[in-house]
Amino acid sequence: MRVITLNLKYDGSIPVEAETITPDSFSDKSKEEIEELSLYLGNKVVKLREIFDVSVEGSNTGIDDVKIIIKGNAYRIKRIGEGMTGGEILVEGNVDMRCGSMMRGGKITIKGNADSWTGQEMVGGEIIIEGDAGNYIGSGYRGALNGMSGGKITIKGNAGLYLGEKMNGGEIVVEKDADMLAGLEMSGGKITIKGNAIMPGGEMTGGDIIVMGTVIDRLPTFKYLGKEIIDNANFEKYVGDLAMRRAKGSLYIKAP
Repeated sequence: MRVITLNLKYDGSIPVEAETITPDSFSDKSKEEIEELSLYLGNKVVKLREIFDVSVEGSNTGIDDVKIIIKGNAYRIKRIGEGMTGGEILVEGNVDMRCGSMMRGGKITIKGNADSWTGQEMVGGEIIIEGDAGNYIGSGYRGALNGMSGGKITIKGNAGLYLGEKMNGGEIVVEKDADMLAGLEMSGGKITIKGNAIMPGGEMTGGDIIVMGTVIDRLPTFKYLGKEIIDNANFEKYVGDLAMRRAKGSLYIKAP
């Protein structure tokens, strides 16, 4: 296993675009080559060594043998893990937008909070957020036809607005509450919300949404189909959103 540790030394006054921080980019490079990789500080190109101190231990035979550890509060570092296909990234603090966007494999663990569009258009792999998550988690970016299509995102805190928007595959689990319109325009995949949700499933045409807490302002365009048992618990099943043509989405709400 090759472990590459990035110690953040930047004060965070301007956002940094860091899509080069992936096991794929680091796998075949020496410490010196990693330090010379380019990042964007606002509209200025800088070297990775200007933002992080780099240390490298061990060796690897492929991408899956690479682990990147980011130490410090990376709340202004965007696009970490973008498009990664394997390996592991551990962020020991918070992280900025689009972490794990378009990722195809591997694992990202965020010990703090994650900003919006984490897991954007994700195809495979796993993201674990131990704190809260922002808006549009697992969704498509502006103008995209589809959001997340594979992989799994686990949020151990609360989730923001539009969780899983345009999602058509994969799985999202929220341990606490989700804000308005989780699963908006969803066509496939599965969202499980263990706390409360507000108006989930708007314009969904497929996939499953399971809410174990209270649904606030349930949309009237869902048809009640009866009760169903999931994991030994009783749920009320609804189909919708019937405002859409050919809607076959399932909304499960835990029975009182």
